[in-house]
Amino acid sequence: MSNGSNLHIRTNRSILAGVERRALLWMACRLPSAVTSDHLSALSLFSSACIGLAFAMFPWDGRVAAAAVVGALFANWFGDSLDGTVARVRGVERPRYGYYVDHVIDIAGAAFIFAGLACSGLMSPLLAVVLLAAYLLVSAETYLATHATGVFWLSRFGVGPTELRLVLAAGAIKAAGGTMVGIGGLANVRLFDVGAVVAIGGLAAAFVVSAIGNTRALYLAEPLERDPHRENLTRDQDNFSGPLTPSRCTAMPAASNPLRRVAARRPAEGVSPCTQIVSAVTGTGVPSVAITIPSTIIRTTRDTTAAGSLMTAPAIERGARVPSRW
Repeated sequence: MSNGSNLHIRTNRSILAGVERRALLWMACRLPSAVTSDHLSALSLFSSACIGLAFAMFPWDGRVAAAAVVGALFANWFGDSLDGTVARVRGVERPRYGYYVDHVIDIAGAAFIFAGLACSGLMSPLLAVVLLAAYLLVSAETYLATHATGVFWLSRFGVGPTELRLVLAAGAIKAAGGTMVGIGGLANVRLFDVGAVVAIGGLAAAFVVSAIGNTRALYLAEPLERDPHRENLTRDQDNFSGPLTPSRCTAMPAASNPLRRVAARRPAEGVSPCTQIVSAVTGTGVPSVAITIPSTIIRTTRDTTAAGSLMTAPAIERGARVPSRW
């Protein structure tokens, strides 16, 4: 599987990085053309499941299980490390596809391996879950940092995937002869429990150091810059005073609603349409004018009510009695 080498820079500073790179190039140049990077990625996923199953076999036969773990770890290294190298050597890289699928396989593979360790009796199930959580935490931070900074780190503190496989293989071989070890004043401590505690501490430290370093680097790369235009606009808004004018404020009419129109057409209970409209007229005028409102306005209002208006339906259609003329 090709990786996203065209989208980011791969950085591997593990102990065995130089030797591993030369070995992978040698094998990629001699690999049969019928074997593609996709085949190698599928081998990586399948071998991860085999590692988990091999660890789960330890309660029945430790030696057979240890041999199966070592063989599956080698197959996993072969498929996972060689897929991207083959794609680059053959010039058939697919950066986004390769980056995504490769790391989805890594996450699924980690879940298989730690599930097998939890069922093996070599490690406390609780420690296996915490170790998986720590691994996923570091993986998520690494993937986010790759997207944000354009640099993909394959190792931390000189330890990469290849070194971790060697540690697992050595632990499986040791566990085939006995799962308990004595450390200092502690006796009968499971070897993989000790390894899990050390790994959890290392992964937590790697997460903190990497998160702080990447946050600082991104903060310095994107400093806060003042926008003069935005500052002037904010200053004008703060200094705004005076009456509202059409150029400064735009009035929006209320949304039309059928229920609102029906309610507007319905007169109040016990009040005739004429009285209702006259009250509306008197309520919006000057008090002195409202008291001496001319009779002509009253008659006009009455006629408008009888004929109907935009807000009031005709009184005859509503079944109301039309008042007599004065």
